[in-house]
Amino acid sequence: MKTPTSKSNFNPEEFKNLAMYLKENKDNIHNPNEISIECINRVIAGRLYYSAFLILRETIIRELSNYSNCPKEVNYFKDALLGGSVHNTLLKFIEKIRDNNNLNQNPELREAISQIYNSLDCLKGHRVAADYDLSIPTPVKIKTNSNHKTVKTNRDYEEINFEKTRVIKKLERKYNLIIESLSKLEGILRKNKNDVCKILRELWVKK
Repeated sequence: MKTPTSKSNFNPEEFKNLAMYLKENKDNIHNPNEISIECINRVIAGRLYYSAFLILRETIIRELSNYSNCPKEVNYFKDALLGGSVHNTLLKFIEKIRDNNNLNQNPELREAISQIYNSLDCLKGHRVAADYDLSIPTPVKIKTNSNHKTVKTNRDYEEINFEKTRVIKKLERKYNLIIESLSKLEGILRKNKNDVCKILRELWVKK
């Protein structure tokens, strides 16, 4: 897949390629005294997240660059996508698209956007845990969705072990769901500019 970029020629899919290389060659890389399987898997988790995140971000920026009906809102959003809270900003934007009935009258579209949101949120949670929490097992913050709304449960964290292959298999599935659903998001952004502008106005111009 050829991924467009806004400010550089680096292709974020390379992060995914690196993750898969580490996965397939971890037995050769693994050194019990210096580089553990857990360390390799933590790196894989981070690269999968950043590959998906950057592909989504650059796709959205590219599509919004064709908007002429709300240039101020688009500029606000582009600045936010390059700012300090970029990760939450991107998730919030996708969440708003998911929950907008005008954009998701087609159940297939709604499901695709839900898969993008849930998968990116899952990858993000594992990336944060992999980078910041050194405990074993490692608690990963999770969200439970009911009717597309985030609800609190008695169990806000899932304990995972980065030594286990199944963790990486799960994250790879989540990554692939995002890539498979990407064309649906592109279609929404191209065909529903007025509704997308309303979302941008609601989220950023009021600030």
